[in-house]
Amino acid sequence: MIREVDGSHSLGAAALAEALVERGVTFEDPKARVYAPATVRSDGTVEPVTNPFGTRAEAEQELAGLLGDDYYRDRRPFIATAIAPAWRAVDLVDVE
Repeated sequence: MIREVDGSHSLGAAALAEALVERGVTFEDPKARVYAPATVRSDGTVEPVTNPFGTRAEAEQELAGLLGDDYYRDRRPFIATAIAPAWRAVDLVDVE
């Protein structure tokens, strides 16, 4: 059960899911992951240094190549993972 902070309104899980879908919220598959060589930025966030890969093995292969470059080696890269984004059309352009 989800309740408003002031307690004035509550929703069960099904009603909450329906309300979110009506507002355009989508649910992603947490098992759909991407991997990429990454570094830690000065603000503490993780930043990928390449495009993401579908498998960890591909990202590790890319990381091995990056470690041969002083620029990347000095940044101490590692493998990071994230939930794969699911792109959705905002505006469809009819091309004829």
